Amino acid sequence: MAIEPNTLAPEVLAKFPVFAELPEEQRIFLSYNLQLLRINAGQRIISSPVHDHLEFFVVSGSLAIELNAGEQRRVAADSELSSIQFEQFDSGFEIVAIEDTEYFSVHNELLELLHGRDDKSSEHYLTIQAGSDSHEIVHDFYQSLAKNRVTLPSLPELVKKISHLMSDDKLGANKLSQLIASDANITARLLRMANSPFYRGLIEITQLSDAITRLGLTTTRHLITAFTVKDASDSQLPNWIKKRQLKSWKNSIQLGALCYVLAKQCDRLVPEEAMLAGLLHNIGELPLLNFAAEHPYLEREPEILDEILADASSRVGAIILHKWNLPKALVTAVQHSDTWFFEPYESKPTLTDVLIVARLYSLTMHESGVHSSSLPTFDQLPSYRKLCSGQMDPDATISILENAREQVAEMKALLNS
Repeated sequence: MAIEPNTLAPEVLAKFPVFAELPEEQRIFLSYNLQLLRINAGQRIISSPVHDHLEFFVVSGSLAIELNAGEQRRVAADSELSSIQFEQFDSGFEIVAIEDTEYFSVHNELLELLHGRDDKSSEHYLTIQAGSDSHEIVHDFYQSLAKNRVTLPSLPELVKKISHLMSDDKLGANKLSQLIASDANITARLLRMANSPFYRGLIEITQLSDAITRLGLTTTRHLITAFTVKDASDSQLPNWIKKRQLKSWKNSIQLGALCYVLAKQCDRLVPEEAMLAGLLHNIGELPLLNFAAEHPYLEREPEILDEILADASSRVGAIILHKWNLPKALVTAVQHSDTWFFEPYESKPTLTDVLIVARLYSLTMHESGVHSSSLPTFDQLPSYRKLCSGQMDPDATISILENAREQVAEMKALLNS
């Protein structure tokens, strides 16, 4: 196969002037709607009517645009002409790769939307992006997000400071504890976690620095991220939205605990990373709920609100975590948490795999209003087949999680304290 799609990073977009002037949130949003394509030297792309509405951007390598009139134009990465619009050509053309080339294309309507020049023509494009079956509120949300009119959650300041400190190879528990100690609530939670059965040593810990040493720097950062995100709720929201936020948090606690316990059974996964994936899997619901608060009728029709959240939460969540510069594996897990048959190129188990399996268990065994007939079985999941190298059959998986009810309950209590 000569042409292969791949993910396009927001940092790549920033290299082109038309995108560099956009706010970071818009570049991240755009990156989730585009694909980086690769074409081998000498390959051709025959023009079609759809090209009339596209602009090509060359990331690496170079392309030649051969016009019917015999004229040729060269489009190359890192040059004055690194992009080209095809609507300027009156007659047909062919695109030829001069060398192995990476490129992406953007619909003209989306460019108009991002720069606020043409709201009407963009509606059709965003309908395609959101999905023709999506609720109108999802379309409105994406429209507002593309125009930078939606405020996405920011990474909590304490987590930013911790991440900055952790870039220092000489960072120790004492220095980190000095920063965290100013937050008594976080300190108490970390001490409870360090003294829990999951990490308990021979003696009880009473000093924050000792708790950080026992937990480890990375686990400490993961836990603080989870704790601070939960506390960042908008007190001005109506009560019916606050209740739905509480439901979202309870679901995230349930899934975080399940992911932790399930990952403990697999020596290839870090339980704390899996727990964080579970805790953040529905973070995309936060801005969607804020947006939904502007539509009071949804209070009387909660099933529609559930449909809206199910439709858009995973993509919005991935955009948020990308903005926070969290690890790619975590972003991917959240993005595909509702993609039951997700099957990436990695042969080893990933955070995405444990999140999908834990989520199916949670939906099947715990969450009301979900019809099991609409859900796949464990052995149908590619993620299940990868997890733990297939050593567990579906009944064993359920048995492990059922037998770990006490561990799950204790972890939920720790995360919810």
